[in-house]
Amino acid sequence: MHALLDCILNFGINADGMMFIIINPKTGEVTHKILSDGWGYVYNAFLTAAEVDGDERYRQPVTHVLNNIHKYIGSEWEGLGGADQYADSIEGAINLLNRIPVASAMTWVDEQIKYIFDTQHHDGIIEGWYGDGNSARTALMYALWKTQGIAPAPWREDLQLGAVRDTDGSLKIYIKSEWPWVGRLRFDRARHRVVFHMPMDYPRINQFPEWFTVDRHKQYEIIRASGKPEIVEGSKLFNYKLSLKANQPLQVTVKEYRKSATN
Repeated sequence: MHALLDCILNFGINADGMMFIIINPKTGEVTHKILSDGWGYVYNAFLTAAEVDGDERYRQPVTHVLNNIHKYIGSEWEGLGGADQYADSIEGAINLLNRIPVASAMTWVDEQIKYIFDTQHHDGIIEGWYGDGNSARTALMYALWKTQGIAPAPWREDLQLGAVRDTDGSLKIYIKSEWPWVGRLRFDRARHRVVFHMPMDYPRINQFPEWFTVDRHKQYEIIRASGKPEIVEGSKLFNYKLSLKANQPLQVTVKEYRKSATN
């Protein structure tokens, strides 16, 4: 595996770390200099090798390419530049940014996802073939990144929800609706452990990354702009009840509750 990854680094990438679509691994010749939309998929393997083998030299190339991806606005991936190619490239970036956050690369994703949104017709069709499912998956990945894995239920078109992690690890949530809304916020869990029984959330193709995850056995503090902080069991955050008044935004902070020495 290391020899394969080294071959890619030696012959298969340009100065920015972007991958060519085809190389000859025997000679090192780049037979097609068109850029691959699957670059992020391949760098998944680099991050996994870095984690499993404890070899940071396979992590550095991922950081390098994420610091350069902003140069590739509007690239015609694989010489096609269609929605499916954009979706592959964006998906790969989101998956890597889940592990290595780079501000300029995040901005690149925000810019590139517009291509998929702008290409979609009023009936929901994008390009009219099964690759539309790829674009749909990438759009879902993007939305879950912007909500940090929170899914509101029921969903309505007038509902707005966004979330970001603060430097202290807490989650800042913004939610608003044009009409009164009564529902639940469904927080994510460490699916790699709870569902798949894996020891680590290894980077992989087509996964929905984990962002802010809740442990059912821990307690969490919920803080609103007004009112007393609420302490809840993690299991309640998998189906947390919430109501909104029309056009009255609600800002909520969620963080793991740790008892102080005075408690």
